[in-house]
Amino acid sequence: MQRVLLSCKSIDDARFLKTYIEAELPYEVFLAFAAQEIEASLKAKSIHLLVLQTGNLAKQDLAYALS
Repeated sequence: MQRVLLSCKSIDDARFLKTYIEAELPYEVFLAFAAQEIEASLKAKSIHLLVLQTGNLAKQDLAYALS
């Protein structure tokens, strides 16, 4: 099973997307909202796809995906 880490600014949006993705695809979706949660999840789990909502893409945001 593929694992997706989803980080949205809105908890409601994140829950909606999690439910939708898990219903439509054979993916397990994990949610993270703070930078520390994202980093911890990436280190603890084998994540296949990172979906990260940002206002402006910054180097700090890419650091999580590239590490």
